[in-house]
Amino acid sequence: MTIQTIRAATLALLVCLPGLAFAQGAAPAAADGVARQRMTPEAREQAREQARQRWQAMSPQERQTALEERRARRAEALARMTPEERQRVEARREAARERLARMTPEERAAMRQRAAERRAQARPVVTN
Repeated sequence: MTIQTIRAATLALLVCLPGLAFAQGAAPAAADGVARQRMTPEAREQAREQARQRWQAMSPQERQTALEERRARRAEALARMTPEERQRVEARREAARERLARMTPEERAAMRQRAAERRAQARPVVTN
């Protein structure tokens, strides 16, 4: 086989099998054949607000189930990671733990306050 034949066969496989293309590092193809676009900040905020409303509408049992499912997905993602990726994630977590351990209670409270302010800026409070 020539290089051109191999390239043509590879291209045909990547076009016919989107899962294979994704495994090769390509972006997943959209269902309708149109390239997928990133969400705008407004659309992202709208999706967050919808998720927030769904969460608030859940019963305590449904929330518990959702949390368990999220933990299971995270455990699966951790299991799929390479040892180097796991090491990086654990190093990042450990650095965050050490930073928190070195902080005084006042510094931790100030950090929480800043985080709450950033979250409040990200989503305007709706009043009636």
